[in-house]
This record gives sequence, C-alpha cells and structure tokens, in this order.
Amino acid sequence: MISILNKKLYLLLLFLALFTLTGHAQQDAVISGMVIGDDHQPIVNANITVAGSISGTTSNRDGVFQIRVPSGKTITLLISYISFETDSIKVLLTPGNEKQSTARSILQERIFFP
Repeated sequence: MISILNKKLYLLLLFLALFTLTGHAQQDAVISGMVIGDDHQPIVNANITVAGSISGTTSNRDGVFQIRVPSGKTITLLISYISFETDSIKVLLTPGNEKQSTARSILQERIFFP
C-alpha cells in the first residue's frame, strides 16, 4: 500500500515538474532589419545567420529581413554577401524589447588585388 502511494506521489511530482518547465519556456523573438551596401543601396539575398546555430534567412529585394531567435539572451547575427566583408551585430533581447528588435547592417565592399 505504501509503495502504491509513493508511486502516485512520484508521478504527481513528475507531472508538476514537467508542467512548470513548459509553462516557463521562452518564446521566440523576431529581429527585423535591413542590409545595405556602403552606397546605401539595398543588398538583395544577403545571408543572415544566428552565430552558433543553423537558423538563417536572406534579405528580400528591398534588403529587408526577419528572423526568429530565442528570446531572453544576446544574439549575434552574421550578415554576409559575395564580395562584401562579413558583418556581425549583437542584439541584446532584454525585457521590454524581446518580442521585436531591429538591426541595420552596412556591408563594406571587399577589394581584391590580383
């Protein structure tokens, strides 16, 4: 009889622990931004990735992008495009701005010497 009560108590505690963990799970935040060149023209299809993950997106014809990231921490975005220097931007998602943040990147053209 005691072992049945112990099992029920154990299952109840396990259920409560799982319920608590899912209730406090962080939601994703959205970072919106624009990628332009040093001539201030939009860069189409620039690559935007989250450092240390496989998350990524590309900029549209206006140089605009949106990417979902985990909220509640500092995110480093890596922005790259062929023949331009790669840029990195740190975005701190603090309480109050963790649902939507903005970023702007100006890529510098890479000069190649023969």
